[in-house]
Amino acid sequence: MEEKEPKRAGKPFPLRKAGCLAMVIVLGASSAFLWTQQLRLMQSSAALEQQWQTLAQQQAQFEQRIAGVETRQQQTEPPKPLVSAVTQEQLTQALAENRQEVNQQHAQLQQQMTSVTQRVEVLEQRDGALSGQWLELKQQMADLLAGRKSALAPSSSSAVANPLKKPVKKTAAKVISSASAPFVLNGVEYRGGARFVSVTPRQASSLEQVRLLTPGESFSGWMLLTIDSRQATFRTAGRTLTLSVH
Repeated sequence: MEEKEPKRAGKPFPLRKAGCLAMVIVLGASSAFLWTQQLRLMQSSAALEQQWQTLAQQQAQFEQRIAGVETRQQQTEPPKPLVSAVTQEQLTQALAENRQEVNQQHAQLQQQMTSVTQRVEVLEQRDGALSGQWLELKQQMADLLAGRKSALAPSSSSAVANPLKKPVKKTAAKVISSASAPFVLNGVEYRGGARFVSVTPRQASSLEQVRLLTPGESFSGWMLLTIDSRQATFRTAGRTLTLSVH
């Protein structure tokens, strides 16, 4: 069975960077818009609070007027015999009309206070929703910036330097046919400035079985020592062997 070298698609870094920048701009504009709306709601809430206080003062004044009318009505002396019945009737009617007007104003004030309360509740709900959206946008921007930083950061394989090893006496590696190894050496790959060799078991049936090795790693009892352009040197059972790319 002919083994195919696995293809690994490169990442379009410039396009991804441009997409990240565009997303940051869109999220920034959305955040500014939501912040402006939240400020307007806060100003409207302050104005409604002031209106609420004014209505409360007016209600207190109306209640004082009602109390004053009732007090004057209770303190009104009985008509003297010289006062005509027409005068007493006019006085009673005037007091009734005055009381009716005060009651109507009181009812209107109650309606206005109910309307203001409802508007305040709506504004509070909108303010809570805007606060939630603002926090969500901040989290999205933080996640986006974190993802962008991780994408721009060098790979761990290139960032971590190989530890210094004591010099060992080199022996000439014996070049053997790859058919004698329990795996197939597919090729050499470069990622982040580091070299990898691609190997697969001889009975491999899918690309999921492909392994990438760096010097010092082992596969099927064969430890990778060095990597050249078309060859790789392994150590197994006390022997140093070199395999060519299949």
